[in-house]
Amino acid sequence: MPASLLRIASLGLICAYFEVWTLIGVVYGMDLPFLDQWDTPLGQIIRLFSTGHLGFFDLWSQHNEARKVVPTAISVALATLLGRYDVKVELLVGGVLLGAIVVAIARLARAGGMTRETALCLALLYTALAGSRRTITFHLYSVTFERLIPELAILVSLTLLVVRGPSWGTASASAALLVLGQYSFPGGIVGWLIVPGFAFLAFRQQLPRVVRPLLFVVACGALSSIAYFWRYGHPSGHPPLASAFAEPWTSWAQFILRFLGNPISGTQWVAALVGGLALLTGMVAGWRAVRVTDGVGKRLALASIALATYSITQAILATVGRLSMNLGHALRGDYVVHATYLYLAVAALVILAVPARAQPGLGLGLITISTVLFAILVSHDARQDLRVLRAAKSQARACALADWPDPAVCTPDNPWLNPSPGIVRERAALARAAGAWGDP
Repeated sequence: MPASLLRIASLGLICAYFEVWTLIGVVYGMDLPFLDQWDTPLGQIIRLFSTGHLGFFDLWSQHNEARKVVPTAISVALATLLGRYDVKVELLVGGVLLGAIVVAIARLARAGGMTRETALCLALLYTALAGSRRTITFHLYSVTFERLIPELAILVSLTLLVVRGPSWGTASASAALLVLGQYSFPGGIVGWLIVPGFAFLAFRQQLPRVVRPLLFVVACGALSSIAYFWRYGHPSGHPPLASAFAEPWTSWAQFILRFLGNPISGTQWVAALVGGLALLTGMVAGWRAVRVTDGVGKRLALASIALATYSITQAILATVGRLSMNLGHALRGDYVVHATYLYLAVAALVILAVPARAQPGLGLGLITISTVLFAILVSHDARQDLRVLRAAKSQARACALADWPDPAVCTPDNPWLNPSPGIVRERAALARAAGAWGDP
């Protein structure tokens, strides 16, 4: 396929994915907080609307394993601007962040010496996996944009280092981005290991010149983490971390492999098989790519390995935090986006490892895979899933807003009335009394 057709097809499919997801958000999105949102950020928004004041430590407060300073501040700012908390409007934040990640992936690939067509094919692969049918619930649960912030921070930091190398400017920018990532989602803490680790490997021949800016990033990470864990407590209702380490190693392996295979399949054995194959392929392709490339190409290979490492570390952190609850957590829809970078990295490493003449064929393969995933996303079955989802959310919203609960509506088996219909109604009443949420 000519390069111009590869470029047009990739860009067209990326735009199609974003257009479909915009329509899904408009048609099936609903202004209904879910689970964690009733506590954070809605708790802070209620406090602001009730008292007219919100302090920094209200944003700093721990929620489960996280200190969601950045996403909560975004939600509070939007609620202040709109005059109330509106989950449906907040869905736009996730779309903007996904768009920024797609641009960052293409920019990183171009900075590593790839052609424009190949860079767009890689950006398309991320778009197809991060926007697949398996992520329908994820993208209609607005506060999950918090998961995208550390990923964008790591991608932009890696791109800055590939393009400009370690300097005081890039080190300062990377440190600032990684702080934003850490204080958005707990998994963002690994950025303090991944970004400096990449830089030390990619620029080890220039180490005497660049070591001070890199040590500055490491020091910022240490200080940021000390502050993060200041007065940190084990989340209530969560099993102790030691319980995960009491699990057999086979359960660990199953959870990690299923987590990594989650973007491809929700079937347990298929996900584990695909996750294992992706790991194996990534190791072989990474070894080959590092050997055959030099200059910016080798930096891109190492950056790709860094992105794969991000997915692997997220799998390990999720295993530590959720394995003792249930093995089924490995296949959660909101975990798909974290494992997507493994497949992005494998694709990039394979492209770097093969001769240049084979790269257009690989690009065509990525377009084909993305086209199949797009067809699944817009299929009749997917639309039916969305209709069922909207019906359940409509019922849950009616329960939350009703002056007198209807047992036929406030059913505890509705997943959107979580943690329970009673708690949802109690928190909804507080929010409505403060004018923070509900019908305008």
